[in-house]
Amino acid sequence: MFTKKFIIIFVVIAVLSLGILGTLGYIGFTKKEQVQIALSHVIGSGADKSGCSINTGTKYDAAIGACVKTFGLSADNEKIAKIAIDSVKGQLASNGNVVTKVETGPTPNTYFVYIDTRVDSTLIKVTITDGKYVRSEDVARQ
Repeated sequence: MFTKKFIIIFVVIAVLSLGILGTLGYIGFTKKEQVQIALSHVIGSGADKSGCSINTGTKYDAAIGACVKTFGLSADNEKIAKIAIDSVKGQLASNGNVVTKVETGPTPNTYFVYIDTRVDSTLIKVTITDGKYVRSEDVARQ
């Protein structure tokens, strides 16, 4: 029937072909879309349907529209986080964004909201003053 050598060659070619086809599946997609595709493959393995990582202690908060640490945010910080998420939606992946923290700024009514987009090695720092978006910037992950 088939020789052992033939079967080994067939298996190697099949594995290489699948690897190449899998890589080609990402061609033509933006980095943001590639992350969304990758996240869709991990659903069920530590992530919920919104892309929030159960293993890292985040859950989706519908009021904010992003993942938050399960310890939660105060009611005031939830409002600030929602303003930040709504203000930078164009920079975010559709799933899996995590509000990692909300800090009080140096001036009254100023807050810094840190959002992990899970797209690359940076965080987005959003500045909110008097309930309004001021600016956003990428900051290095610590």
